[in-house]
Amino acid sequence: MANTNEGKIDKWPERAREVMSREGLTYDDLSESLGVATRGSVSHYFSGRRSLSAKQAVALADRLGCSVEWLLTGKTFADEQDNAAMMPEEITKLLQKTSPEVYLAVVSLVKELSKKK
Repeated sequence: MANTNEGKIDKWPERAREVMSREGLTYDDLSESLGVATRGSVSHYFSGRRSLSAKQAVALADRLGCSVEWLLTGKTFADEQDNAAMMPEEITKLLQKTSPEVYLAVVSLVKELSKKK
């Protein structure tokens, strides 16, 4: 199966800059979210010299006020019609196929997100 996101993840800096421009944010404003001390370190992520970790992607998306999916792929939840129709049972079946670590991470993430309502 072909990866339809291939080539899209490396465009996350463009999407981040779009939000930064609209919100008036600078690299300095993002340094804490990325867990780095300087704007120069932030530029390493934006230039591709460093890769975002999953934790950094979540923190950056939160700081920018967008979803991780949109930041990394440019897609929104609504773009995926299959996602909109996915039932809890299907989600549970998919989660059961993952490692215990992934399962616990997803459950933890869902709990955190539900607190932000």
